[in-house]
Amino acid sequence: NDYRKMRLKSLKLFLLGIFALIFVMSMASAVTLAEWPLTSDGAAINVATNLNAGNLTAGSTISGLTFNSTNGATGTGWNQGTLGANDYYQVTLTATSGFNFTISSISFNQISDIVTTNMSFDVNWSKNNFATSTNIVLGGVSTTTSTMSSTNTNINLTGGETLTLRIFGYNSDNSSTETFSVKNLNIQGTTVLVTPTPTTPPEITACNATGNPGDLDVRQID
Repeated sequence: NDYRKMRLKSLKLFLLGIFALIFVMSMASAVTLAEWPLTSDGAAINVATNLNAGNLTAGSTISGLTFNSTNGATGTGWNQGTLGANDYYQVTLTATSGFNFTISSISFNQISDIVTTNMSFDVNWSKNNFATSTNIVLGGVSTTTSTMSSTNTNINLTGGETLTLRIFGYNSDNSSTETFSVKNLNIQGTTVLVTPTPTTPPEITACNATGNPGDLDVRQID
C-alpha cells in the first residue's frame, strides 16, 4: 500500500545518506590531484577524476620556454627588479560540476643557472583569472635543485570553478640570460562528492472512508 511505499522510500533515502557519508570519509586523506613532471612537455599526469588540469604555460614576457629531464620547464626574461606581472609559469585546475576539491599541498623543484643569483619567486593563486590573487609562499631561487613545499595550504575549489596557479620569478641578475626552472610540480588535496539534499516524502494528510464503514482508503496527498 501507499504507506509501505513511503516507508520504503524513506529507508532508501536514509541508506543513500549513509553511503554518501562513507564515500566522503573515504576521500578524506590527501592524494595527488594533479602533477606536472615538465621533463618533455607541459602536460599534467595523474589527474584526479572529475578534475581537468591545463598544460603549464609561461607569461608573455618569458622567452625560450623549453622542457628537459634535468631542470624541467626553463625560460628567460625574468625581471631584474620587483615582480613583473607577466613573469610566471602557470597551470590551471577546473573542477567538474558536482564535485568539490580542497587543495592542501603544493610542491615543486626549482633552480637558477647563475652562481651569483639573488633571484626570488612567489607562488600565487586566483579563481578570477588574477583580477585578484592570494599569495601562498615566498622563496629564494637556488643554484642547485631544491624543493619548495607548502603543506599548510587550504584552497577550496567548487564544482565549475577554475583555479589558476602562477609561479612568479623576479630579481634576476640578468633578465636576458638568467634562467629560472621548475620541475615536478605536484598539487595534493581531497575530493568531496556533492550529494543532493534528501527530500522528505509528503505526509499522509487525509483518510477517506470507502465501501463498508470499517474500510479505509489511505492515499498520499501530494
